[in-house]
Amino acid sequence: MEMHQVRYFLAVARTLNFTRAAEECNVAQPSLTRAIRQLEDELGGDLFRRERPHAQLTELGQRMQPLLQQCYDSALGARSLASSIKSGDVGSLRMAVSATNGREVLGQSGHTRGLHS
Repeated sequence: MEMHQVRYFLAVARTLNFTRAAEECNVAQPSLTRAIRQLEDELGGDLFRRERPHAQLTELGQRMQPLLQQCYDSALGARSLASSIKSGDVGSLRMAVSATNGREVLGQSGHTRGLHS
């Protein structure tokens, strides 16, 4: 399964039209159709009932839609996070608290049980 197949599937599921989905994805309609056929072969069944001019999700398509949407959203999130890390917008913050400071902070709140050496 490839991300462009998932993206094409989601576009057709949203528009219920192969031609409009191809335009939305900036791809030729035969290429979009071929990619969806490959996805259907991999998943073992039809994702759409093709009834011109519209398409309808099959039961398999309906069940796959939320899973494939989650997959696609996760991939976009991973790409965005990687870009942010690369540009320095996101990084790690590590903090350490010494035992003495920890006792003082906890001591002020009254939760010092078990902290004494």
